[in-house]
Amino acid sequence: MIRKDRVKRGGVIKTHIRVVEGYRPGPGMPTKQRTIRSFGYFEDQPDPEAFMAMVEEFDANFKDNVPLRIEVAANALMYGGENRRQNYGYKFLEAVYNLLEINSFIKDYEKLHRFRGEYSPSDIFKFLVLARILWPDSKRASCQRKDNFYGMHTNFTLPDIYRSLDLFADFEVELQRHLNERVKKTIGRDLSYAFYDVTNYFFEIDFPNGEDDLRKRGVSKEHRTDPIAAMGLFMDSNGLPVSMSVFPGNTSDSLTLQPTMKDIKDSYGLGRLIVVADKGLNSSKNIDAIMYNGDGFVFSQILKGKKGQRYNEKLFDSSGWTSNEKDTYRFKLFEEEYEGKDQDGKKEIRVRKVLLYWSKAEADMAKRKREEKLEKAARSVKNNAYSIPKGVDEYTKEAIWC
Repeated sequence: MIRKDRVKRGGVIKTHIRVVEGYRPGPGMPTKQRTIRSFGYFEDQPDPEAFMAMVEEFDANFKDNVPLRIEVAANALMYGGENRRQNYGYKFLEAVYNLLEINSFIKDYEKLHRFRGEYSPSDIFKFLVLARILWPDSKRASCQRKDNFYGMHTNFTLPDIYRSLDLFADFEVELQRHLNERVKKTIGRDLSYAFYDVTNYFFEIDFPNGEDDLRKRGVSKEHRTDPIAAMGLFMDSNGLPVSMSVFPGNTSDSLTLQPTMKDIKDSYGLGRLIVVADKGLNSSKNIDAIMYNGDGFVFSQILKGKKGQRYNEKLFDSSGWTSNEKDTYRFKLFEEEYEGKDQDGKKEIRVRKVLLYWSKAEADMAKRKREEKLEKAARSVKNNAYSIPKGVDEYTKEAIWC
């Protein structure tokens, strides 16, 4: 069927020509049209008659004239469970998974430890990895989707998944080393710089399950009160994970760096490493440990508070700044002496580089946040609601007059 639509293009009314066909999206639903081919605008054609003849010929011949006969059982359901849609797009992720040779690693581990289970840990591990990427959810909810993958072996049950978790924990370190070797062989690994950060995972439970439970109450990234577990992750210069470690939820972020850094250097035989991390890892103990081991660091530091006050003189000094042509960012680089500790805990003076950085985009965002808080504080005072803490306490003050 040829369809002609009048549309406005660049202030001019034109006729859009296309061939469409009707279809019914579902049983009992009204018919719709979909485009088979779009031919462009009639007014733009150098030979309108030849153009329409071509369109009419396509419309007459695009369908095959051979009769098509389909036979199905009278009791078959068009949208029954036996012909539901399945996920085939996971094949792209599976290609990366196979490139890392994880299946062969797990099967070799099974043979070495003489695994005699009736389920396949390699199939379960592969399913959990893909499910975590596509639909992050609990083990139980993920298991309910296990038959949604086209052609994947899922001959296991939810209890089998729970049983396999202890096995996965046993080869955690060996698997990370195996993955590192595969990455080195396929695309190479650049560990001259390593990026490190810590996150945490909450669990919807009221209390930890005993003293040895990793799930403990701590400083949650999501400001929740549930018990949490912390995970530290190292990434290489390409943004690819290198190593991960899990800590009890009540462990401070700054305390996770040193043991994780030692483990990654011992496991992967690394030389001098430069650690890049945010202000949560910026502590004098971490800096002393890094310098003692001959490594380097790039840590961020906010200029507010006690730590940042020592840079006020350099910050407000207009000399020494470098900026771009549009003055959307500026920076100043200098050296400073600081007091550290040696191996014996004795104080020693060291020298480090400091980079001060200003960004107009970040400054504008901070200004908008301040103005929003000031407006909220003004409304709170006007409505006599300043006693209700809503993040504006720093801008309001209650005074009692006798």
